[in-house]
Amino acid sequence: MTSEESLQQLAEEDWKAKMKIAFASPEWKEWKTKCTVKQKEMASKEKEKEKEAGWAERAVLKEKRDIEKAEERMRKAEEKAEREREKAMEKEQKTLARIHAQQKRKHAQERARMEKAARSLAAKEAKAAAAAKLALKNMSNEEGTNGDSADTHDSGKEAGSPGALPTSLPATPKPRPCPRPLYHVVTVSDSQPVSPACLVLQHPPPVQLGPPEAILPLESEAEGSCAESLASSGPRQSSRAKKAVKK
Repeated sequence: MTSEESLQQLAEEDWKAKMKIAFASPEWKEWKTKCTVKQKEMASKEKEKEKEAGWAERAVLKEKRDIEKAEERMRKAEEKAEREREKAMEKEQKTLARIHAQQKRKHAQERARMEKAARSLAAKEAKAAAAAKLALKNMSNEEGTNGDSADTHDSGKEAGSPGALPTSLPATPKPRPCPRPLYHVVTVSDSQPVSPACLVLQHPPPVQLGPPEAILPLESEAEGSCAESLASSGPRQSSRAKKAVKK
């Protein structure tokens, strides 16, 4: 061992002895206690800071979660409002469609009722017109029959005068309608004039509205009326001719 090493070793031993003395002193103990307290305070402050930082972070996270929850609630509320609005619109559309269908059905019923009333009125007017035409035709037939009867009576009087003999048929009678809707051919003798109720040749009657039973008589009735008119006019004319011959 050299002198330098020995000196260094002696210095270290001296420092250690001095430190032992220093550590054993009350000042050192007090300083050490203060340092320990200060370290504890600093550690507690660090812990407090860490806690505050954690609390702040947790608060931020909580606030973020609250914001997300609020946004979710708002989104759900908007979706619910949208669904309710769609339901209301659909309900309103259904109501409008039902009202439109009711109005359309009502208009169709009203139009059908008006058309039915118009058809009924037209039928009534047609029946009234047919009845009026039939009445006018019957009146004209009655007037014509009365006029022909008067002409026949006057011609009979002239034929029944003294010295007058029925040598030929009377003038061609005016065309009068016959109850039958067909053509009639009547055989006429010199002593049997044509009855005004039946024509030698007649045209078919015009078409009339209404049931055919109310306008045209049956064939048997028409033949009976013609036969009766011929039978009634035949003997009367022959008796008049006989009286004229006797005179």
